[in-house]
Parts: sequence; C-alpha cells; structure tokens
Amino acid sequence: MNLVTQAQSQAENRFYKNAIAVYRKAEKLYCTESLEQAIAASVAQVQQQEIYKATLQKVQKAQSEGRLERAIALLKDALTKFSRADGLDLLQKLQQTLKGREQFRQGLAAVKVGNFKAPASLYKNAKLLLPNSTYCQIRLALVAIKTQVAKAASIAVK
Repeated sequence: MNLVTQAQSQAENRFYKNAIAVYRKAEKLYCTESLEQAIAASVAQVQQQEIYKATLQKVQKAQSEGRLERAIALLKDALTKFSRADGLDLLQKLQQTLKGREQFRQGLAAVKVGNFKAPASLYKNAKLLLPNSTYCQIRLALVAIKTQVAKAASIAVK
C-alpha cells in the first residue's frame, strides 16, 4: 500500500491527524497539487477531530463513574457532528451495558417480591449484555437455590 493510499484510508476513517502525517511523508517523496489539496482538506477537519477526541474523553470519564446515561447522551451528540467507527462501537457497548444493568435491576426487584421464575431469564440476559457477569452468575445461583428451597418446602407441606 503506498503512502497516499494509506493517508486516504486514514482520512476516510476520519483520523485526519494520522492522514496528514502520512501525506507529509508522501509529500517529501513527490509533491503534487492533488497531494497539497488532500493535506489541506485533512487540516480543515483536524479541529472537529480534536473536539470529538475531547468529548470522547468526557464520555469515558462518565462511563468510568457509572453515569452511562450521561455518557450515551454526550456520545450521541458528538457522533451527530463527527461520526466515526470507534464512537459508534463505543455507543453500542454503552447502550448494551445500560440495558444489561436494567435487566439486572429488574431481576433484583422480582426476587424482592418473591418471584423466582422471572429473575433467571433476566439475569441470563444481563449476563450476556454486561462486560463483567460475575454478579449475574452469583444471582443466578441464588435464584436456583431459592427455587429449590421453595420446591422442597412445597413438597414437605403436601
């Protein structure tokens, strides 16, 4: 892959700073008007890339603080202005984690009212959606134990 093709690929993926660096390498080998235009076009996009990068850092901070709704809102806004594959992937991951947390909470609420059937599927769904499924595993085991205890108690009563 030649330098111009590499730079074009970087620009197409909206990594303009990388594109400029590769274009500059190509410019040292041969300087053409189309190469200068490509550099100028990438330079014009760097500010948007920097704004996106700063927002991405805020999103990651909100995510690490557990404020997923805030992270999702920030990221959606950033992606409307500067859509990039890494941001779209992160958005999907955040939305999936948020959905997993909600499934987990619903499982907890069902157990709290004595319903031991619904939580198993809720915890299984949450386990698939959450990056760390340890708590889901523990809750699934507890539901299984409580279900067995409830069955044994109902048999003993009969």
